[in-house]
Amino acid sequence: MRRSLPLLVLAVAAPLLLLAMGPSAGNSAGVDGVGKGGCVCHGAMSAQASVNVTGFPAAYVPGSNYTLTVTVTGPAALPVGLNQGGFSLDLEAENGSAGLLDPIGGTTVQIVDGVRATHTGDGNGQREWTLGWTAPAAGAGTVTAYLSANAVNGDGLNGPGDHWASAVVLVPELVPPAPEPVVEQPPEEPKETPGPGLWGLLAGVAAVAAAFRGTPRHL
Repeated sequence: MRRSLPLLVLAVAAPLLLLAMGPSAGNSAGVDGVGKGGCVCHGAMSAQASVNVTGFPAAYVPGSNYTLTVTVTGPAALPVGLNQGGFSLDLEAENGSAGLLDPIGGTTVQIVDGVRATHTGDGNGQREWTLGWTAPAAGAGTVTAYLSANAVNGDGLNGPGDHWASAVVLVPELVPPAPEPVVEQPPEEPKETPGPGLWGLLAGVAAVAAAFRGTPRHL
């Protein structure tokens, strides 16, 4: 019995310790790399939330700059001033680099490895974020943007009051049309001047005969 006492104490103390710790806290300072997989630490994707990103062109011009705006909507947070939401954006290209993301001087967005973005601690008190994107060089092909965003209730915990959604955006590369082939025309052959023909020859003979008849003869 004495040997089983420490195990009994541990078995009772462990649940109490977990209860004292409470639920795990949310990622108020941002979390990158979950744009594709989603905010699964906040439970299942919710129909009460939606996420959208604007600013991507219908087809990007290699090397051009674009301004993106990420917006998440969902149930209102609890008291004003607490955490409101967060996002994670991941870019992938068909070939090589997907370009370069930029926080464009703000303090609400942070960039990881150039192609992943998430909110910061300062950006956790809002549900809209702005960032820049420099499109990749020619030949990268279609860029896929994986986006997940969370509309939280502001209690700082990963609970049922948080609602997240995901979206995928395909941005093809603008490929200029191929130049039309230049067809070289062969040089024109010199045109032959048509001869007098039979009628012209007869007319010449008649003219000579008439001239001969009109010439005086000397005996």
